[in-house]
Amino acid sequence: MSAQQKRNLNKVQRIVVLYISLFFAGYLIFGLVGCARYVPQAYVKTINTDIQKGELFAIFYGTSTLLISDGEKTILIDGFFSRQGFWESFFKRMKPDNDAIAIIRDKSIDYLLVAHSHFDHARDSAQVAILKKSKLYGSANTSALKKLVNPLPEPVTKPFLLPDSKFRVTLIESDHVQKSSFLEILEKAFLTVSGGSEFIDSGKTFSFHIKHGETRILIVPSANFPKEWAMDVPERHADIVFLSIGLLGEQKPGYITRLWKSTVVDTCAKLVIPIHWDDFRRPLDRKRMVKLPTTLDIVDDISAAMRKLNELAKTPICNGQSVKILFPEDQQPFGLDSTIFL
Repeated sequence: MSAQQKRNLNKVQRIVVLYISLFFAGYLIFGLVGCARYVPQAYVKTINTDIQKGELFAIFYGTSTLLISDGEKTILIDGFFSRQGFWESFFKRMKPDNDAIAIIRDKSIDYLLVAHSHFDHARDSAQVAILKKSKLYGSANTSALKKLVNPLPEPVTKPFLLPDSKFRVTLIESDHVQKSSFLEILEKAFLTVSGGSEFIDSGKTFSFHIKHGETRILIVPSANFPKEWAMDVPERHADIVFLSIGLLGEQKPGYITRLWKSTVVDTCAKLVIPIHWDDFRRPLDRKRMVKLPTTLDIVDDISAAMRKLNELAKTPICNGQSVKILFPEDQQPFGLDSTIFL
């Protein structure tokens, strides 16, 4: 690259940084003046006693990072912990933050399932897999992930048993939730100037169906899902659906209704646990003095998404049963057996 080209590139980067700074300044101003954000009304009951071996439980770490364990083997979905604001990401060049990842230092992670390769899902996945010696499956669009990913079954939609475990997993390929052109341009600019270009392309996007004993779980890390999936597979049922609601409030009502039908109605779900609703610019509070806040509605209208989902949940589905919607508390274990529906 010539000296003139370098000067031009630096000029472009300065302009991009300026525009992004103005955007985040506006974001901060709206936040300071009390811009609305959704406040969850009901949470999943957490487990306060020691978890027994063989007891299925989950822990939510924000966005779509979700730990699921039976006390013998443990799955981690995505594994995103380096939750940083724009300037911190810019100066740290979008590298994994080992201090942030240390929040799971006492957890054994046997399997890591990556939904897609955007930074808020895959930024720390490779590092977690290396630190924890985990078997990694799923989306692998970054250079680090490509070195670690395990081969998937043929066809990719075929259920497979995770090695030496009781977890049977099905990968479900779908599109990423729709984004506005403005958001796509902003994210691309942010990732380019902060050293995260490899996270621009999501690569393949997966949801996960997990069966363990009689418990069936559907995890949808991005708010999109194949319309007829549950009609085409034998094990279509899901007792619990972990449903991403990030950017869902920005979609048309018909989009939300179709997503609800394909993920909840068609699977005869009893409980929906929203994920990917939190402000991931903020690090997790290890002391848990305050609950994880939702994203400001002006950035991602979580309130609009929840109004529509609560309305849909009022209509009984399979055998006249109603559907509960309960939010997860971050870093707190909750059971995934039948008591969760009480």
